[in-house]
Parts: sequence; structure tokens; C-alpha cells
Amino acid sequence: MPLLGYDECVARLTRREFAEAVLRVLGPVALLRELRAREALAAPVRIAAGDLLARVDEASRALASGAARPAEWQARVEELASRADLDDLRRAVDLDRLSRTMTVARRSSDSRGGRPSLPTATATWPRCTW
Repeated sequence: MPLLGYDECVARLTRREFAEAVLRVLGPVALLRELRAREALAAPVRIAAGDLLARVDEASRALASGAARPAEWQARVEELASRADLDDLRRAVDLDRLSRTMTVARRSSDSRGGRPSLPTATATWPRCTW
């Protein structure tokens, strides 16, 4: 089966499928980056996380410079993200340290009695143009 270009692939996805694909790839990477920045990982996992994040950054620099196409970047980051064992990561998190470094956003209120305002169900989403 021939590979489709990036635009063709994205055009075939629903918004939900696209969002799921993005979160599946970037979720573990973002989690690793945040835990590492907060120094909330055990030493062996911290070292592995640093290596994985360096490779993601390398792929991102290649994308930004034009040396890699978006589909190549996505494939590389998917492959790297698949290496993150979330069960091992969960066990390696120092929850005490993490809880000391977390901040909790204050609840915003509006004129409707303290409820945060959310988009309505009729809100329209912008169309992807890339």
C-alpha cells in the first residue's frame, strides 16, 4: 500500500481521530517533559527520559529546518513515544516531590454564580489549513 502524503492523511481523519492521534503521540512526550522539569522521576528513568526527549527535540529541529517533512516527524515521534512504558513511568514518579512542585489554578468565576464559562455546544471549530 503506498504511503499517503501528510495532507491526504490529515484530510481523511475526523477531528476526533486527529485529536486522538495527536494526544497518543504528544501525551507521553509532554508528560515526560513535565515530570523531568519538576525533577519528579527516579534516576534511571530520568536518564532514559532525557535521551528520549533529546531525540524528540532533534526530530523537531529537523522539521523546523525543513530537513524532515511533517509525516516523517510524526512517524519518528510516534516511534519514540511508543518506547515510553507508562506503567514504568508511573512507578518512577516521585509523588511527594511532584505534589510539592505543583500549582493549582484558582477557580475563575463569572456572573453565573461561580461557574467557569465553557464553549457552547454550537461553537464552531476552525478548519485545519495545513
